[in-house]
Amino acid sequence: ADITSFIENGENALEIRVVNSLTNRMVGDASLPEDERFTFAYPEIANPQTALVPSGIIDKILVVRRIK
Repeated sequence: ADITSFIENGENALEIRVVNSLTNRMVGDASLPEDERFTFAYPEIANPQTALVPSGIIDKILVVRRIK
């Protein structure tokens, strides 16, 4: 993502928000009582034993400063 227009001279802060995959959310919800779940599917596509999938930031983040 090009964040050039958001960068100012001096010190900057970068906040990265990461969300999980729907599959992982459904695996987690499958272990909860139905009245506490956020997600539902019919037929059920995940249960507590379903393998989680890689999600989120799983490698390095590189911020490059271009000098014009």
